[in-house]
Amino acid sequence: MKKHVALKLAELYGRKTIFTDAAKAYNTAASAAVAFSEKIKYHVKETEFYIKAGDYVAADVAMKKAFVDAKASERAEITFAVKDFYKRQALVYEKELRRSNAVKIYEKLLDMNISESERKEIKEKLLGLYEKLGLLKEYFALKNAGLNRK
Repeated sequence: MKKHVALKLAELYGRKTIFTDAAKAYNTAASAAVAFSEKIKYHVKETEFYIKAGDYVAADVAMKKAFVDAKASERAEITFAVKDFYKRQALVYEKELRRSNAVKIYEKLLDMNISESERKEIKEKLLGLYEKLGLLKEYFALKNAGLNRK
């Protein structure tokens, strides 16, 4: 019963864009779940809503909770899903012209375990955002780091 109520609340909060409360409701649902697959699923949803809320520290905590119950193969899937959540949210911020928020996400993605092609793509996006925001110090630091690496 507790899980069902928490899931309904999470759905309502998500529709009303109250993302932090939706994430907390998914955490409650995960604690009430019995099966490990459900716990993982709800913690991943919790992570997604914390990312939408802009609380990246809480998103990392939620992702670690999902890792606790996951097998090695599931951990790769969780990491992929979380990277996708971050990328989608960064694109939303770019479309809304909330560039500084997009920069925070792209910088967070660079700290994650990503492929070289993804890293290159993110750096190119960051260079453009740094230039638009007038962050010349960061722009030249990233540009020079990229040139020295080649």
